[in-house]
Amino acid sequence: MTTSPPVNTDEVSHVTQSRPDRLPRRLGAPALTLIFVAFSAPLGIMAGYQQLVIAFGNGIGAPLASIVAGVLLLLFEVGCIAMSKHMKSPGAFYCYIAEGMGKPAGLAGAFLALIAYITITVGGYPYMGLITVNLMDQLFGSSPIPWQYWGLIVLGIVTVLNILRIDLSMRVLGTIVVIETTVVAIWQAVVFAKGGSEGYSASSFTWNTFTSGSVGLAILFSLASLIGLESTAVFREETRNPEKTVPRATYAAITFMSVFYGTGIWAYIIAVGPSNAHDDARNNPVGSFFDSVQNYMGGFFSTMVSVLLVTSIVAAINSTQSAAARYFYTLGRDRVLSPRLARVHPRLGSPYIAVLTTAAICLVIYLLVVTLSSDVVAAYGALAGFGTICVLPLLLGTSLSVIIFFRRNPGHVGIWKSWISPVLAFIGIAATMALAVKHMDTMVGSKTGGYVADALLVLIIVVGVVVALRYKIRHPEVYRRIGRQDLDLEDDPR
Repeated sequence: MTTSPPVNTDEVSHVTQSRPDRLPRRLGAPALTLIFVAFSAPLGIMAGYQQLVIAFGNGIGAPLASIVAGVLLLLFEVGCIAMSKHMKSPGAFYCYIAEGMGKPAGLAGAFLALIAYITITVGGYPYMGLITVNLMDQLFGSSPIPWQYWGLIVLGIVTVLNILRIDLSMRVLGTIVVIETTVVAIWQAVVFAKGGSEGYSASSFTWNTFTSGSVGLAILFSLASLIGLESTAVFREETRNPEKTVPRATYAAITFMSVFYGTGIWAYIIAVGPSNAHDDARNNPVGSFFDSVQNYMGGFFSTMVSVLLVTSIVAAINSTQSAAARYFYTLGRDRVLSPRLARVHPRLGSPYIAVLTTAAICLVIYLLVVTLSSDVVAAYGALAGFGTICVLPLLLGTSLSVIIFFRRNPGHVGIWKSWISPVLAFIGIAATMALAVKHMDTMVGSKTGGYVADALLVLIIVVGVVVALRYKIRHPEVYRRIGRQDLDLEDDPR
């Protein structure tokens, strides 16, 4: 794994003391790419989530759905990256929305992102506890503590990793990601080398197969596998030479993950057999994946994959909780929330107040889930599903903002970057968003939950707009900071 070079901590301490609301730039393109990959939990996706594309989407045409989702996100990024070169302070996607659609819409986008990453994070802790207990049962016959406490332990570990210097945290995160992706790649290679019980089949890549079933839902679930898309923007401020590093990391991560998932789900179809793939994916998604690992690679690798599934989810939770903390930090620096959230640790260079605030909120919600939920599996599924849905209007607003920005500022870039690519991305994301609303009950687990999720989605957007307008009337100096494009932010000497 490629890691960032050592950083002079005395220099960093001097910078953060003189500029206490600036995060040090420590990330290179490899580290930023790994954050994106970790966000998606590759092994966790392969061990259960990708099977949803087969079960509820377009059946054995699922591999192409992953590729199409990747192409859609690449089109989305073409416009975003072009727009970022003409913004005073590009950052997370809410900055793009504030610049293109206005500050009220931008703040609504920020609230959506914050809620999304918190709910996805909290949804990960019960799941983490349950799979850890299963691992303990597999290795030792029983777990020494209940799953609820495993969730708390991981919350503590992730919080410590978030407080550490990000380059140190990335060494842990990167090691986990490299190992898990390598093991999954080995499984894919073995399956392709040996073939399945029904031989090899290229039927997954025919037009008729791709368009069978619900291809829209297939693309929706495939997009949900790549929700780490914003991570390269969220961590932009902590990236060295972001004008070059962010585009490279973004394009590399999207391309790699969409091909990796497409190849992986094709390997799964070959392993279980095309005639069995739909039923296995629907009735026994996790078990059928582990059975294929057992059959093709043996018991040692099956146990290794069980261990790596746990560490994969830890890495994913670390990424989502860290993203939520960066949003708290940004909103604190913009004075929308308490300025204390923008404090940077003088030695570690991390937004430690924002990290601790995020951890406290996650802890409270987790305890409520553990205490009040009668079906914890449904609870974490609903949280993760709702968080994923919150990301979609954020992407939709960003793609629309790119179109608006270049209509207001013509001539900066060619028609491909300013019009064709952003419009295609907007159409694709809008169609995906419409499908998500239509199938909200599938995403969150119940019809009642779907109605609640729809109402909450609207409520979050309305609250963001109302809060921004309130600042505009009563605190124009705060309103002016939303999105940070109207501020005369001096160049960072680092």
